[in-house]
Amino acid sequence: MLLAAGPAPYGLAVACAIRLRGHLTLAWISVVLFANWIRNYRECTPGILRQSICRVNCRTPSRRKMVQLRQHHRNVNVRMQHKLQVLRLGPEKPSPQIAGFTLIELAVVILTCALLGCLVAPALARSGDGGKRAVCFNNLRQLGMSMVMYGNDNQDYLAQPNWNGVPGITQGWLYNLTNGVVPDPGPGGTYGSNPSAAYATGLWFPYTRDPRLYLCPVDIESRTYKVPSSQGGRAERLSSYVMNGAVNGFGGPPGTRTCKVTEAWSPDCYILWVPDENASGPGNPGAFAFNDGANYPTTSEGGLEQLHTLAGGDVLTVGGAVRFVSVQKFKQESTSSVKSLAWWSPFSGTGH
Repeated sequence: MLLAAGPAPYGLAVACAIRLRGHLTLAWISVVLFANWIRNYRECTPGILRQSICRVNCRTPSRRKMVQLRQHHRNVNVRMQHKLQVLRLGPEKPSPQIAGFTLIELAVVILTCALLGCLVAPALARSGDGGKRAVCFNNLRQLGMSMVMYGNDNQDYLAQPNWNGVPGITQGWLYNLTNGVVPDPGPGGTYGSNPSAAYATGLWFPYTRDPRLYLCPVDIESRTYKVPSSQGGRAERLSSYVMNGAVNGFGGPPGTRTCKVTEAWSPDCYILWVPDENASGPGNPGAFAFNDGANYPTTSEGGLEQLHTLAGGDVLTVGGAVRFVSVQKFKQESTSSVKSLAWWSPFSGTGH
């Protein structure tokens, strides 16, 4: 019981033995017990100390290891989040503060923009003229409808082409001579303030009712249109379009009568077009390109215009369709010695 009680009972036993000097047995027992306690204490104290030290040493590495594990897990999580961000959003972009162009890159960008400008500028210019070309195309189409309606009202006969010099014929598809003079509705002309009155003398105007249909929006910007004939301008400024003289045999016999639509050898024969403003030189269409309402289909009388494109121009056919004809094609047809799309007069075996 004393051993189980620990050091305090041993001290008490020693104290009792000292007081009870007479009781030697009890004192001896106390001394033995005290010595045994001392021996046990010496044997147990290093173990207890070792256990305590081990516990301290064991706890310290465990905490350090836990801290290291937490830090490792934190690093792994950061790396995983970075990889997921790269997969979702792509690689990280450089900071705006450090991003920039080198001189070579800047030069490449400038050269690329200049090249694109060179490519786009002509396209934009063509698109602007494309609207005027569409207007000109529509004018020919509307005039073609007037030609057809006039033919329906006149047993399929075509209107006189205003070929000046035919005896007794003053009125044609475009105008009627007034006191032997072509009505002039152009700028500064006698009908400049009332152009409809000049067009009303023509045979097609009752079917068109719009003077603007007779003028190409590009042709009216020409110098020869802007000034009257007294100042070197055109003698005829009612229309940008001229009719093929084949309709009445180019004024030859019979001259006083025109052919029917069905008498042309092909519905693709040329009947209306715009002469070339620069046929005889820059700004010079020639003396006979706009002297009246009809022309020979030759280059000497203006040929075919190149106002909208250098490749050629639109032409109205006897069948009422509008066709694009190249300059080479028009020249080939106009230089033919036999009947062709340009020379198709039914009053002659060769069409001339």
